[in-house]
Amino acid sequence: MTWLLNVIGAASVSALAVAGLSLAARGGPDLMVAATPVQADASEVPEPAPATQFETTGTSPGAAIAENVVFQECGETALGAYCAMHGQGRKLFAYQDGSTADEVMEFLNAQEPGAPLAIVGHVTKSFDGGANVVMDLALPRAAGPHDRVLHQLQGHWYAAEDANAQFSILGAERQNVFQGAVSDMEYLSVEDSCGDFAGKGPYLNVYEPDTKEKQCFAIDSIDLHQMTLIFLPRGNFLQYRRME
Repeated sequence: MTWLLNVIGAASVSALAVAGLSLAARGGPDLMVAATPVQADASEVPEPAPATQFETTGTSPGAAIAENVVFQECGETALGAYCAMHGQGRKLFAYQDGSTADEVMEFLNAQEPGAPLAIVGHVTKSFDGGANVVMDLALPRAAGPHDRVLHQLQGHWYAAEDANAQFSILGAERQNVFQGAVSDMEYLSVEDSCGDFAGKGPYLNVYEPDTKEKQCFAIDSIDLHQMTLIFLPRGNFLQYRRME
């Protein structure tokens, strides 16, 4: 981890000082749900140690950021090789163009979808649903309650009322499929609130980047084989089963 300390450098320290950010140990109450407690499989997800709490300073170009994120993927586009992660309801892209240190990009390339990370850097370009960033630092962090719920959501699911309605969740993204035809892809985040709804969570925040549509679901219950979501504000109970 020595290289990570070197990556921070004077520039990051200066950015944090200007932004007035502070790093503090995070703790919190046990996760509560609307009806049935959402519990991670203890054999798969260890109880986390206290994690570092990062606070976002802004999303406009040039704004310093220091926040907890969920790793999504590394790949390549016409703009070049990149690594992406989700945080604060948007997708962040770091490009391997020399602006982000090679050591940071190498670290990101070794991550699995859904891995909880903490990052420090600044925004270079903002757009609907996301931003391009230069990262000074990327670190693994202990999984918190929302990370553990997101971990349970991973995999392939189908609607109990219609097996043709399916979706796959990888990292913080959901790909919908109906009757074998791939449809929209959505960004997901597990939060204590969604829109006007708060309390009795957790909530699944859903954002469709193409249409800019946002939806809210209360996570009523989830285990290794099935889950129940409550579509808000209508209150419909939606049951899903995990595909074997």
